[in-house]
Amino acid sequence: MAAINQQELKGVRLKELVRFFEPEQSAERNVVADVVNHGVLARQEQVVQPPTSTVNTGLIEQDGYLQTALHRAAKYERLESLQSLLDSFTDADQLFEALHIQDSEGRTALHYAVTNSPEHIAALLNPIRYCQKDKLISLLKSESTYGENVFHVAKKYIEALGHLLDFIDTLPTKDILDVLLMEDKQGFSLCQIQWCITFVLSTEDTDQQTRLHRLIKSEDIETLRKFLNIGEQIIPFEVLRLQDQGGKTSFHEAMANSPDHAKEILKHISQLPRHNIFQLMSAVSTFGQTPFHIAAKQKSGVLLTSLLGVIANPEDQYKILCIKDKKDWTVMHHAASASLSQISAVWNHCSLTNRHKQMLLSIQDGNGETPLHIAARYGTAGSFVSLLKDMNISSRREVLMIVSS
Repeated sequence: MAAINQQELKGVRLKELVRFFEPEQSAERNVVADVVNHGVLARQEQVVQPPTSTVNTGLIEQDGYLQTALHRAAKYERLESLQSLLDSFTDADQLFEALHIQDSEGRTALHYAVTNSPEHIAALLNPIRYCQKDKLISLLKSESTYGENVFHVAKKYIEALGHLLDFIDTLPTKDILDVLLMEDKQGFSLCQIQWCITFVLSTEDTDQQTRLHRLIKSEDIETLRKFLNIGEQIIPFEVLRLQDQGGKTSFHEAMANSPDHAKEILKHISQLPRHNIFQLMSAVSTFGQTPFHIAAKQKSGVLLTSLLGVIANPEDQYKILCIKDKKDWTVMHHAASASLSQISAVWNHCSLTNRHKQMLLSIQDGNGETPLHIAARYGTAGSFVSLLKDMNISSRREVLMIVSS
């Protein structure tokens, strides 16, 4: 058979396609026009009858290549014909049955649609968007004889792949993870494409919470770990920096929900450039709280130590520890109201100079109170006394003068 120029095929009328095939094949190709015009196959002797079905037989009968009219309309970019065929189905179950039919190479109509335009994909998927999830997932995972599902086919077509990823956003996270991990026979999977991970994790709901926010809130630590570690890639900064309506990043969410979640996210944050780490650690919610404030409020000395371990630069540490929340408290104010372990975690694991420590203990809230005032009120002042021994005499004197004023 003569080679076919795909560009030449584009936009060609359906009945003109037959001229690209040898005479003995053109009769089979002409079946497309028959189905579009009449809803039935005119040449019954050329079709392979599928199993018993509730669908109009004219819509699902297969030719010598086991292709239905939906296959051919999707394959040859006949959008109007494709839409006419889809309108002929009376309900979603019938359409599902037709869309699941595979040709001699194991391809469904959707396999062919993704090589064309997003309009072809939308025409096939929009009618079944809100149908049974298990059937939808089965269709999306359907593999050709080459081990390719529709996502594998779409990897060369960025717009089509983006449309598919947007479509599956309503599916459960575990199912989306399964799709991302599926490999073709060459070992390719979508998790190898960084922007796919970014796209999936950054999609937002009405509260501006990303999928990563929601995954953390679900407390499903195993699914979270799988998502975070697919493809051995770190979570992009573009995803981690996104804030919901409450100003919380996914790391704020992790800090507030579970130490295990926070530690998993922190592994990825630690691999980012210094300026990105600083941006995430200094990000404030609508309550003015950084991840450090949340750790201090939760009385977690371990988390405070871990956070300080990620920020190696003393200047960055100092700037973050000086940030005040809506209560006008710094992290040290919150630590002073908690326990010795909190105070020690900040004091012993930061890289601050004595001068920085002095300034940190001298910061006053809206009532003029320093962390030492708070410590005296909550009975943790004794902890500070031992810590002050590490400072030189002049620094201790300055701090104590502020407290006594």
